[in-house]
Amino acid sequence: MSDNDKTDNGDKEIVRKKHILLVDDEEHLLVTLRDFLTHEGYEVTLARTAEKALAKLEKMEPDVVVLDISMPGIGGMGFLRRRGEADGPSIPVLVLTARANMKQFFDEVEVNGFLSKPCAKEDLLSEINRVIEETADRRVEPAKKENTSPVILLGEDDDKLADVLRRNFERHGYGVTVVPSGPEVLEIAPKGQVDLVVIKEIFTGMNGDKVVSLLKAMPSTKAVPIVLYGARIKNLTNGSANYDENGHVTGPDKSIRETDSVSLLSAIKKLLEPEPTAV
Repeated sequence: MSDNDKTDNGDKEIVRKKHILLVDDEEHLLVTLRDFLTHEGYEVTLARTAEKALAKLEKMEPDVVVLDISMPGIGGMGFLRRRGEADGPSIPVLVLTARANMKQFFDEVEVNGFLSKPCAKEDLLSEINRVIEETADRRVEPAKKENTSPVILLGEDDDKLADVLRRNFERHGYGVTVVPSGPEVLEIAPKGQVDLVVIKEIFTGMNGDKVVSLLKAMPSTKAVPIVLYGARIKNLTNGSANYDENGHVTGPDKSIRETDSVSLLSAIKKLLEPEPTAV
């Protein structure tokens, strides 16, 4: 199996397991493969329909999707169509189906691998490893190409969510610095190497709304746009910023309840890449 990703978190090195989203309507197969792949060192999430899989992808980003084709609802083909239409990162897909006669079809469709059921668990493991290894460099490449990419300071104290958000932001071309507490946001933001702050409201050390008010009061950070997420109703002013009598922003530039990557990326793009004003 390929090496796990390693993230340096101060003095502690966190090893991130590769994550598989396994989509199939056969419950026995799901449980059997989950146990096998978990034993092999993977983190595995299950979905019994394509619709449930798509909903899960709103809140997480696995390293590969193992996808059945014949399922109730929109099925595997509907999943591929919806993912193709979505404005999100390209997650590798390995098709695993009993419809062996579709191999030639999938040779011409943009998926990363094809296996027919039944197959040996070892063959599935080998193919999963191949897909992850072959697509890993390509998926992180956009974040490494540009040294002038906008830098996001992400305030998130949930390691798992922080990792999902960081990887998603990086794949959209942003540089990301993750900090796990409010005081650390206040320490790093004024150093002048941050283009935007994304911070959760209920936060370790100091809640996000308090951090926002302090950043907006500091000369070095008052112009830095801020997205406050997981925001409670009292902080939602139609999702827009509050201004003082001089036209200066006093609160977050954008407040949203959602904590998923898609919603946050939408808010980030609106602040960093505003649409030109009509003349």
